[in-house]
Amino acid sequence: MSLIAELKRRNVFRVGVAYAIVAWLLVEVASVFLPALRLPEWTLTFLAFLVVVGFPIALIFAWAFELTPEGIKREAEVDRTGSITHVTGRKLDFAIIGLLVIAVVYFAVDKFVLEQAKVADEQVPAAESTVQVTSIAVLPFVNMSGDPEQEFFSDGISEELLNVLAKVKGLRVTSRTSAFAFKGTNTSIPEIAAALGVEHVLEGSVRMAGDRVRITTQLIEVETDSHLWSASYDRELSDIFTLQDEIAAKVGEALKVALLGADSKPIRSIPETSIDVYSDYLLARQKLTNPSFPNLAGAERLLKRVIEREPDYAPAYTALAATYDAMVYWSMLSSTEASTRMAPLVERALSLDDRLAEAWQLLAVVHFADGDLEGAHAAEERALELDPQNPLVLRGAIFRWWWSHEPERGLPYAEEWIRLDPLFIEAHRAIALLYLRLGRFEDLERTIARMRSIDPRSINYVWTAWDLASSRGDLVTALELSEEGTKIDVNDPLSPLYTAMSYLDLGDVAAAEFWTDAASQVDPKAPSVRLLMALLHLYRDENVEAVAIARELSQPGSRKYRTRGAALRMVAAQDLAAGNSEEVITRYLTHYPALADGQFPIGQLSFESSVREAFIVILDLASAYLHAGEKAKAESLLSLVESELPHWPQIGAWGWGYGYANVELHALRGDKERALAALREGAAKGMRYLWRWQLLYNPNLESIRDTPEFNAIVAEIEADMAEQLARVREMQRRGELTAVPELAAE
Repeated sequence: MSLIAELKRRNVFRVGVAYAIVAWLLVEVASVFLPALRLPEWTLTFLAFLVVVGFPIALIFAWAFELTPEGIKREAEVDRTGSITHVTGRKLDFAIIGLLVIAVVYFAVDKFVLEQAKVADEQVPAAESTVQVTSIAVLPFVNMSGDPEQEFFSDGISEELLNVLAKVKGLRVTSRTSAFAFKGTNTSIPEIAAALGVEHVLEGSVRMAGDRVRITTQLIEVETDSHLWSASYDRELSDIFTLQDEIAAKVGEALKVALLGADSKPIRSIPETSIDVYSDYLLARQKLTNPSFPNLAGAERLLKRVIEREPDYAPAYTALAATYDAMVYWSMLSSTEASTRMAPLVERALSLDDRLAEAWQLLAVVHFADGDLEGAHAAEERALELDPQNPLVLRGAIFRWWWSHEPERGLPYAEEWIRLDPLFIEAHRAIALLYLRLGRFEDLERTIARMRSIDPRSINYVWTAWDLASSRGDLVTALELSEEGTKIDVNDPLSPLYTAMSYLDLGDVAAAEFWTDAASQVDPKAPSVRLLMALLHLYRDENVEAVAIARELSQPGSRKYRTRGAALRMVAAQDLAAGNSEEVITRYLTHYPALADGQFPIGQLSFESSVREAFIVILDLASAYLHAGEKAKAESLLSLVESELPHWPQIGAWGWGYGYANVELHALRGDKERALAALREGAAKGMRYLWRWQLLYNPNLESIRDTPEFNAIVAEIEADMAEQLARVREMQRRGELTAVPELAAE
């Protein structure tokens, strides 16, 4: 008997056909149900492997064994005269026909019913469709070089990949601060993903040896704990830019997202330069990401060196401009000096690459400092269009609306920033300041609690909680917080300064002097420290010394950090008393030219200024006009104040609210009844921030200062201060607050 005839007799062909049909149905059904059961993707691959391996085994089994009435026996042991292979063959024929019917029905349903439904879904008009957003966190790549000094390079590689992926349409990328918060910890990938709210995690390592770099990376799908993609690269260091682009492309491919930006143009590659220049740039970015006085100075030096060696490297110009912008926040530069330095840098950066979102945002800062609001808003819109996930861009949008009549429009940007960077304290501080601006104190309290849970030793948490406590007139809590701040960052003059201000409001001048001296030892030239020294001189009736400091702080271009308005008022009080009203008018119009046109000086307000400063300068200029006999001009400014008051918060420490400006408005108009009513209302709200200076040393309140009701309200505030000071003394005895020795008056 021929081999073919024997294969037919033993039903080997029939078994093969039946096996193939069953295997196909099994794989097709599994491809539908395995994802629904949330089994790993390799499960289907493994099943297909088993099916393929099982095919020859089934054929061998059909050849070697035969089904008999007594059961399965080896074919050699069966008497061919009693063989029932023909009966078994008939049964297999029926089985094959049945399986074919099932297969044809399944194929028809899948092809003509399910597929048509799928096509119909895909043909929904674009206006009704939604973009599927995939989320990912890029964890800091581990430095495997054996040299801790190379840590910045592995961090920089991670950050550059993060920045590229952040521009991908349909991909939400956790920002650097939150993604890097788990560096050096033993936190598991699922725990990290849960904390960051992401579906995927990219991790890896970097090993540098000589002029070569080895990068190992893997993309993990958190829900299934499976590796969607992993790879190792061993390249020349000079290939690092191409390599980063390649990794980003592979990640996009694995996540099934196209590497397209918001405007559907391909994501641009990481700009190339020499490896030495790139290393300096990454080190500078690391310092800029962790700002401090020495780090910002170091970033400036590095970036200047980068630009000197590579004058066409656009990111370096942007980073240097960002460094100067950060220096304003740290009181290292005035906004005027910073914008002067930033302007040519951002212009150069955009001339080299007009798709740098951060450069557009920094250009908006320059325009804002110059009073060009239209140009600032246009630049901010362009930055948002280019990179809506960039923290610097989002922060700019938030504070753009903070300094407007529609602060609630900043909330979506703040919420997006928190979604992208859930563990970044500064993102939470941004939304906290919006809540303070909007008077949403319950939301503010929840945000402060969240900040504390993230990092109770964050100075941003301390400042935010202090803002709330001080705004409510709770100076005991404010003191606890500011003293805690002095332990967190010994190089920051603001915490001892806040402590000194609280003691000044409580009436403990000796303690205020002690803490002012502590702040002065950290930074004797800090504007806020100098202002407090001026206030101490004022309270000791040392007017000459107080005004001398105030004149220094009120110079154009000085490092003002929310001090210029108060400084100008001290100088104006002396000049008006001497009959020099014209000099005061000239000074104010020089500093705030918008006032000449009767405009609220919003264009000159920024993070280093304050709402209160705006109202102070308008009211003081109005007072100067009244002294000069120009009542019409004075009333025009007072009407401006009246129209603006409803748009701004009243309470808010450190200048976030307008304070007692409404009292000054009515007092300057001679309406004592309304002025005193406003004063009582403000005192009842707990407005205690620098209340002595605002009420007792304010030349604009001369018309009501001698009234019995004014003195009664001041007496009530003094009683509150005495009660709170008694609690402070008790806490000092328990060691909960620093006991300050009595200092002899100089």
